[in-house]
Amino acid sequence: MLRYSLIHFLLTLACADEDHVALLQERATMLKAAAPAVKTDSSAAKQLPRVLFVVKTYSGNYNTRLKAVMDTWGKQVDPKMLVIIGDTPSTEYPQVNAVPQCTSHELACRVGQGILLAHNTSGWDLMFLVDDDHYVIPDKVAEHFVNFTGSTPTAFGQCCCGAGPPFHYCNDLGGFCGGDGYGMNRAAMNLFVDKTHEEFTDRFTAVLASKVADNREDIVTSCALRQHVRNLKLEESGITGPNGCAAERAQEVLDNNFAVFHQMVPDNMRRLHNAIQDKRGRR
Repeated sequence: MLRYSLIHFLLTLACADEDHVALLQERATMLKAAAPAVKTDSSAAKQLPRVLFVVKTYSGNYNTRLKAVMDTWGKQVDPKMLVIIGDTPSTEYPQVNAVPQCTSHELACRVGQGILLAHNTSGWDLMFLVDDDHYVIPDKVAEHFVNFTGSTPTAFGQCCCGAGPPFHYCNDLGGFCGGDGYGMNRAAMNLFVDKTHEEFTDRFTAVLASKVADNREDIVTSCALRQHVRNLKLEESGITGPNGCAAERAQEVLDNNFAVFHQMVPDNMRRLHNAIQDKRGRR
């Protein structure tokens, strides 16, 4: 997976601000040095996992960002494998799960409730949390994460944001960077929510209110996982393409096996989706 992270940072250099180029080059060098030998075994022979996508949104984005998601990659996902968490109900999108009890620390609170909804949903192997400005290629996500299923409790994403000074998140271990999306397999979920929903909510809220996570939903989830799931295995996802990726780069996206894109404004999301579908002959 590290090789995909390397490709991502090298590709991002082309459109990065000048102030960020040196930092990106340094990280790309580090990723290259740490990258293991590419495995020769193919995932094609394996049955692809069923991925439950959990989309984080709120009412102010229902008619813009969420609409773009549902007009593009969201309609490619089995409705049973799509959980949407928001703050209020939606008449246009009845599948939105409103979480009105979250009056403080709203997003992190909603994510906690989204995890409980995922726990109650059957039929999935992997759960993947994304924002409403993520564009996702669902089948590519399943292909990339095919080795994360099984009995070993595993969480995956880009790690480890906020490790060490100045933030010291998760007691200096750091947590997942939400911009890449993050998730876990069913084995990890079953250990994460191993008692009642009330017990999980109390435990999740305690982490949320503490200084180890700074009210950041991705860090709260990471810290809570680290604290409660013993022998948790962390995996780098390595599937994120350039932020705000332009439709003109659709072939580049497919050639490099990117599957997730962040900071996608609605019109750009639709253009990239249409271009990718054209390249794949699926429109």
